[in-house]
Amino acid sequence: MMTPSEMKFINPDMPHSKLSLTYLKTLLSLETSQAKKLIFQAVEEGTSVKDIYLSVFQPVMYEVGWLWESGVISIGQEHYCTNATQLIMSMLYSNIFIGAAKGNRLLAACVQGELHELGLRMVSDFFQMDGWNTDYMGANTPNGSIVSALEKIKYDLLMINVTMHDRLEDARKLIAAVRASTEIRDILIIVGGYSFLHVDSLWLKIGADGTAKDAQQAIMIADELMRHRGKNVR
Repeated sequence: MMTPSEMKFINPDMPHSKLSLTYLKTLLSLETSQAKKLIFQAVEEGTSVKDIYLSVFQPVMYEVGWLWESGVISIGQEHYCTNATQLIMSMLYSNIFIGAAKGNRLLAACVQGELHELGLRMVSDFFQMDGWNTDYMGANTPNGSIVSALEKIKYDLLMINVTMHDRLEDARKLIAAVRASTEIRDILIIVGGYSFLHVDSLWLKIGADGTAKDAQQAIMIADELMRHRGKNVR
């Protein structure tokens, strides 16, 4: 296990860094019950669910991914950490407050073949807390199913997650299919996920209206896009 100074996504200057590091160590020790206890204790002591998502779950799961890529942990450990966090998130749903209803509707989905859905689930929850009506389709959703859903219900925004670089072509094809449909071609599209973190213009090249590095930024960009429809926003 790496020391705190060797961490890539968790550092002492970050909000709730101590909780993040303890949570990570607990997950890697396969102690789901203790991990749940840490999170619920923090919420009971006044930490908001939004802060837990942004300042604990997000950096910890980035760190888990990095530890796996670096060969420090196994794929089994990575899956365990992800599944445990998804479980704890589901237990927090009763603590998620709904903001003032905005009347906007979001469809969130991972492109076909994309199995990493935790980040998108977090984004979808954030939009729900911000007053959006959200529909979450989850991992590995066929492009045709996404287009069909968009054509049946009036959505304001489509959120697409692409974690693995080899799924970018599927995202491009999905966006092209949406733009080719006369019924839904004007829907706003935001893309996110690990694939977009290091290439600034990638979101624009595949035809999206914007990209976001986390859930909070996704809401800010969505609000800006809703105010200035038709203009690309970073």
